[in-house]
Amino acid sequence: MIHRDVRISDVTSLGILQRNVTFFASTSIFIIAGLLTVLGSTDKAVRLLSDLPWIEVDSRAAWEVKIIVLVVTFAYAFFKFTWSMRQYNFAVVLFGAAPTKDAEAVEKRLFIKHSNWLLTRATNSFNYGLRSYTFAIAALAWFVNPWVFIGCTSVVVAVLYRREFRSSTLAALYNASHHNSEKPLSDYSD
Repeated sequence: MIHRDVRISDVTSLGILQRNVTFFASTSIFIIAGLLTVLGSTDKAVRLLSDLPWIEVDSRAAWEVKIIVLVVTFAYAFFKFTWSMRQYNFAVVLFGAAPTKDAEAVEKRLFIKHSNWLLTRATNSFNYGLRSYTFAIAALAWFVNPWVFIGCTSVVVAVLYRREFRSSTLAALYNASHHNSEKPLSDYSD
């Protein structure tokens, strides 16, 4: 980016990332509002669901605990997404203040270091928010049965582990950043 005169594509890419994060942040608010509405209608929901054969409704208190767990999970996701959004905002400002291609090498290195640091944190916050969504989906299985919940959570952990540490996507990113990688991309499979 530093060596290009026109940096519109760089800022546009950040804007696209920021819009994705904004979508999830606003969706989290809607989900929390829906869950709080259901929490306010606990008696109706418990009566309705206790007639279904595949749903276990132990008590009103158990129902409320399950809903509160989901509310807390989505609230955590909301805060992670909004923090990621702010960090992407800061990155847009930082990119606007990027040194020119004629700047000192030290200034360029510092810009690269700090930009990388900021973007890494923004991406990590976004990823934590996405993981919250994934675990919330597993927590929905708790409404069916505690054993189904345990099974779904185990599957989510296994899937996330594979995606985070054993995927072709990770290999491609690693190989792109380490041109002389000892393990080529073809050794990985999805």
